[in-house]
Amino acid sequence: MKVLITGWSGTGKTTICQELRRRQLNAFDGDNVPNLSTWVSRNTGEKLGRGYPKDYSHERYDWNWDSQTLHDLLTGNDDIFLCGNANNAPDFYRYFTHLFFLDVSPSEQRRRIGVRTEHDYGKDLTVQNMVIEQQLAIIAKAKDLGGIIINAHRPPSAIVDDILEHLS
Repeated sequence: MKVLITGWSGTGKTTICQELRRRQLNAFDGDNVPNLSTWVSRNTGEKLGRGYPKDYSHERYDWNWDSQTLHDLLTGNDDIFLCGNANNAPDFYRYFTHLFFLDVSPSEQRRRIGVRTEHDYGKDLTVQNMVIEQQLAIIAKAKDLGGIIINAHRPPSAIVDDILEHLS
């Protein structure tokens, strides 16, 4: 079983990963898997590393997954939960047996982005607006992609209970 739990910034992926791990399930935070995620120049395709670009703009950079690293992660684990997202994530949806899309309101997404301290992505209002637009767009397409929309306004334990119920 290969499960992707996804959504854009501020939807709760990291928190859900922590809850899955608390339950001793094989869960990975996509942002923290070595060599999986990196900033990529849209102009050159050059991988720029994990540090948030000081001159970030949506037109210049993508946060992408490395296909070989993702392949190795998925083939090296029979049952796995990957909690994450990347600009190129839709290219890999076919590798997963289950897709879950975390859904929160734009106001809650803004609040969550505003209070996190691990990085600055989404703190700029222009980037935040783009992230929210991307989130609304992916939720609108989720069912067509074969995904299940999960209400992520609830406590992490209730969200994980819901995901596990869908898997049983």
